Amino acid sequence: MLHDNNGPPRRTTVENATLRRITPPEYIPAVVQRSITAVEREIKKQQILATVTLGGSTAKGTYLQGDHDIDVFVRFATSYTDKEIPEILERVLKAVFRKVERVHGSRDYFHIQREEYTFEFVPVLKIDSWVEARNVTDMSPLHVAYVLSKIRAKPWLSQDIRLTKQFCKAMKVYGAESYIGGFSGHVVDLLNIQYGGFRNVLEAAASWPAKTVLDPESRLDNPLTQLNDAKVFAPLVIVDPVQQDRNSAAAVTKQAYNRLRTAAKEYQASSPDEQARFFTVTPFSHKEFCAAHPGDQAIIVTITPLPGKKDVVGAKCLKVHEHVLRGLLDNEFTVTASAWEFTTKRATLAYALPAQKLSVEMMIVGPPVHKTKDAARFAATHKTTYSKDGRLHAIEHRRYREPLPLVRALLGKEYVKERVVSARCARIGPSESGAKPRATQRRTAMKPARRKETIKKHNNER
Repeated sequence: MLHDNNGPPRRTTVENATLRRITPPEYIPAVVQRSITAVEREIKKQQILATVTLGGSTAKGTYLQGDHDIDVFVRFATSYTDKEIPEILERVLKAVFRKVERVHGSRDYFHIQREEYTFEFVPVLKIDSWVEARNVTDMSPLHVAYVLSKIRAKPWLSQDIRLTKQFCKAMKVYGAESYIGGFSGHVVDLLNIQYGGFRNVLEAAASWPAKTVLDPESRLDNPLTQLNDAKVFAPLVIVDPVQQDRNSAAAVTKQAYNRLRTAAKEYQASSPDEQARFFTVTPFSHKEFCAAHPGDQAIIVTITPLPGKKDVVGAKCLKVHEHVLRGLLDNEFTVTASAWEFTTKRATLAYALPAQKLSVEMMIVGPPVHKTKDAARFAATHKTTYSKDGRLHAIEHRRYREPLPLVRALLGKEYVKERVVSARCARIGPSESGAKPRATQRRTAMKPARRKETIKKHNNER
């Protein structure tokens, strides 16, 4: 499957068909160009020392058909202070656009909606080297310039980057947001530059060890020792080619890393007729989840997320998923599989468990007998205790023998109510895999006044 990374690859019929589907027209949409021109004109009018440049995949020519997020960098002269450039940019944008949304971050930036496009205007300082950066966003134009230099040398890389993005999207590992923990667009760029294209990326990923270290420009002698521990904790370490003290892949979780490894192996072993599914993004289906675990019961939780910034809202839904999963495991339920999917309108959580009830009683293992204070506290907490293998034990009646009542209780806790608008859960038995999650439902929802208070608190956190 490997191809010579100095020349364009030979692609399969499915790969070519996928490229035709995901490649947008080469021109920049008129509304994007008009918006940038209007901001440039206002900057000149206000005599501000700044330039406006496209960023992200739009600037690199690697964006996908249907992508409507447009990154725009407004690069200010370094004579401006770090604190004043968001204020100046806000003044400029409000002179051009009717509605400007300020988004709080390490340095505030701005969202603007025009037609179907969501613009993200980011104030940065115009620097030539990473050592001049005062904020991580200052580096973004340098990343764009680096990737463009590689694409100019090997023009076919832009299409391979698109294929890799679509593959990762279909495998649900695309995006560095905390609720995804996957491969960012920048990481996808660097993988293609490192390995020489889509097929070579999959060839390499299929044989990745538990930890992979890459240094595309050979900046460091030993990245694992020269980068600090927090930056090499992730399973994938990629020394940033323009900022050598940074791991570009620090956001990649073990789950996403292993999922890509597995998908790469499966793709290599697939027949031409099977390849299409690796490029097809499919929404979560409780029917397919249940069908994949035919002997189990399934608990399906449907969540209405809070309004707000997608990354923040998604992270809150992920916390709810982890809360439910942890609660099931703490109560000695066996979870054979779990899955979740998030959109700004709805999140779905799914858990597969054996269909049988748990025993009426449960054994609780206590402290060692020789730790007299801990043993005394344990004995005072439980009615009947006994000693076994040098530790105290107790037998107690279970509060929950079936998972659905437990999940209902978990969703009713304050921890959940602070993070979502509402949640409902349903059980689907092992013989009901084709049914809708309707049999046993409970909705956990906030009263209108409480909902308004929670949304206000959430917006302040943004």
